[in-house]
Amino acid sequence: MQLNVQPGLLASDKAAEAEAIVGACVHCGFCTSTCPTYLQNGDELDSPRGRIYLIKEMLASGSAGPTTQQHLDRCLTCRNCETTCPSGVQYHDLLAIGRETVDALVPNRRRKIKRALVRTLLLARRPLAWATGLARSLSGLLPVATQRLLGPAPLFADAFEQRTGARVLIQAGCVQPHLRPDTDNALSHLLAQFGVAVEWVHGCCGALSAHTSAEQQARELARANLQQWRDAAARGDIVAIVSTASGCGLQLAEYEALLGQQLTAEDRELIGKVCDPVTVIAQLHAQQPDVLPDLANAEPIAFHCPCSLQHGLGLSDAVQRLLTDLGASLPTITDSHLCCGSAGSYSIFEPAMARSLRDQKLGHLQQSLPATLLTANIGCQMHLQGGTVTPVEHWLVWLARHTFLPIEE
Repeated sequence: MQLNVQPGLLASDKAAEAEAIVGACVHCGFCTSTCPTYLQNGDELDSPRGRIYLIKEMLASGSAGPTTQQHLDRCLTCRNCETTCPSGVQYHDLLAIGRETVDALVPNRRRKIKRALVRTLLLARRPLAWATGLARSLSGLLPVATQRLLGPAPLFADAFEQRTGARVLIQAGCVQPHLRPDTDNALSHLLAQFGVAVEWVHGCCGALSAHTSAEQQARELARANLQQWRDAAARGDIVAIVSTASGCGLQLAEYEALLGQQLTAEDRELIGKVCDPVTVIAQLHAQQPDVLPDLANAEPIAFHCPCSLQHGLGLSDAVQRLLTDLGASLPTITDSHLCCGSAGSYSIFEPAMARSLRDQKLGHLQQSLPATLLTANIGCQMHLQGGTVTPVEHWLVWLARHTFLPIEE
């Protein structure tokens, strides 16, 4: 494809980027075979190729309508198409340009307010902490489905935090510490078993803002986190920077693309230390193989690999390899490459499509009748739990539970 962006529509660097991405697409259609929304409704405009056509037409003409906005909104940004694409088209970058442009060309006050409200509510740590705390105190009066979403009582106490010397930084996000506080604590206790210290960094990664066309807010959040990382690095060596939510981890890993020329050499060095917890745990396990337990007698499980982990970070089977190496038995999941429908805030803004994808995913995950479903992202965890009575746990919590509590034979 060839694109000539309408003069004055985009900044010159964005125009050049969009033209290069569109130019890389050979419209082969391989992406349609792995696009969840296209597989659901068969609408070409709900496929990556169709959306590229819509963005190309919009950027060339300088005009767009609600239909274009609707089809771009319906994209999960799961990046499955990028894994499939033989031409290496960076679709998610083009989609971000397309969404920002269509939002400027097609003002939608109600939509804008709804997205701003969701961002405000999820980024407000104190009200969120208060609300979840109140809900837990009244859990006995709440519907069973709501109780499942709140999750069980935390198993692990807050771990000791070390603010000097060599350590791993854990980026505590905006939602997970309140909805599933055990997850970060599970990681910290596992790392302690290997003799690795941790320090918490608090602040939203910016993914929610980036995915709802609030890129300026996403950049501000990124800069605030980088300042915390620099402050931490000044007190001692940072071994790795991790988030236990793979969606947040992907956002952190892409700070260089987000901030570009604003970054210092120190910033780039720190961003280079961002990785998923499974990478850290797997490396430590390879060095100290006797620390983690034998999981051969653990209860049956099934693992859902989030899109951010497999397509974004390129770790499609890292968790499975680690757990299998420890003796756990994991079934092969049908269409494991497809999205569960959570996709960050997608399940809030596109609930019908999200539920359909969730029900399909749960059907595949539960074929082997697992006692527990595992995943690696808080959004996937909450979304899946909303559709099943089977407990959905973060793999780190499950591993920590079997490390520190005996397995019932």
